[in-house]
Amino acid sequence: MSNDPFKRISSDKTVIFIICLFGLMSQFATDSFTPSLPHIAEYFHAAAKDIKLTVGV
Repeated sequence: MSNDPFKRISSDKTVIFIICLFGLMSQFATDSFTPSLPHIAEYFHAAAKDIKLTVGV
């Protein structure tokens, strides 16, 4: 393993970039999932309150 500080900085920036990217992707997933909740409840013949519990999962 190299002790080159420039490689360490580059690696840290990559990790931060990936974490930010995953954060943005989770927002997109939530924004596209939430409007479909009434249709999901209708499809599975379930109460809307029960389907809302899936948002946290």
